[in-house]
Amino acid sequence: MKVPFLTFDLLHQPIKEKVFSCFNEIYDSGFFINSRYVQKFEKEFADYCGRKFAIACSSGLAALHLSTVGLNIGHGDEVICPTNTFAATALAVHYTGATVRFADIDPETLNIDFDSASNLINKNTKAIMAVHMYGNPLDMKTLEQFGIPVIEDAAHAHGAELNGCKAGSFGVFSCFSFFQTKNLGGMSDGGMVLTDDAELAEKVRILHDVGQKSIHDHVMMGYNYRMSEFNAAFLLEKMKMLDKWNGLRRKNASLYNEAFKDHPKIRIQKIFPGAKHVYHLYVICIENRDEIQQKLKEDGIVSVVQYPVPIHRQKPWKSDISLVIAEKSAEEILSLPVFPGIEEKQINYVIERILTHA
Repeated sequence: MKVPFLTFDLLHQPIKEKVFSCFNEIYDSGFFINSRYVQKFEKEFADYCGRKFAIACSSGLAALHLSTVGLNIGHGDEVICPTNTFAATALAVHYTGATVRFADIDPETLNIDFDSASNLINKNTKAIMAVHMYGNPLDMKTLEQFGIPVIEDAAHAHGAELNGCKAGSFGVFSCFSFFQTKNLGGMSDGGMVLTDDAELAEKVRILHDVGQKSIHDHVMMGYNYRMSEFNAAFLLEKMKMLDKWNGLRRKNASLYNEAFKDHPKIRIQKIFPGAKHVYHLYVICIENRDEIQQKLKEDGIVSVVQYPVPIHRQKPWKSDISLVIAEKSAEEILSLPVFPGIEEKQINYVIERILTHA
């Protein structure tokens, strides 16, 4: 049996006719950037997440960068982030000239470890990047008690919830990525900044549009971080199905969880009470990960390692600090197919082969 890691058939084929109809309308209008569809997407996504303001932009990294600049973070400042995340989280900080301070992770949730993060706070700390790893919501209430501005990196967590509140509704800013493989993935890179602060929203909107308050009225140094109309139209159609698709991901993940929950050599990601995981990735920790992955490949099963090297060990940031849990987890994490549209018999085959090899 062949089991791919991800396919888009269930996600894209049912909406193809409607999407292409929107594309024709956009093409005929002649307005391809920051127009009607972008504005509509901003409004609907803000409402979905329970936020007052949304600014659509060109990528998740752009969203994170805009948030750091929006908080006036710069040279001499420090921002805390977990080390087991995509490099964009750290890059956004470095673009401002500030310093990233890397925190270790909790071995069970695989989210940032609060003790490790709190030990890094000092007079130069200007923000904490809160990443919902793999779609598993972080305990935001505890993090906000640190008294440090929070930038919520929800790039993995479209539709996730914590105590009935959507991911994207926490922190001073919330940031999303619409990279094509995300639960809500675009036809090109894309991102979103959310906030409830009107002044900050206005500042970010100006920053993302080359510093213009209105056309040719440049009031600050800005960036070209705008979203295309085609991408916004595509995302609007996919957004209608997001909760349904997330439900399928949770159903698929429950089959894995039930099979692995008591296994002595396999650790599954712990979910914080009151959280609703959306399983952008279904991740296990398993010894002899590389050997297991190779055997799965021979069985026709595609699995992926995200992320194999913690950021503090990557060349641009390489340091001598030791973050033991993150370093150990990076040697054990393995992502299994969980996408909407995978068949139950395929999941059962993955389970059977892992239990055989473990």
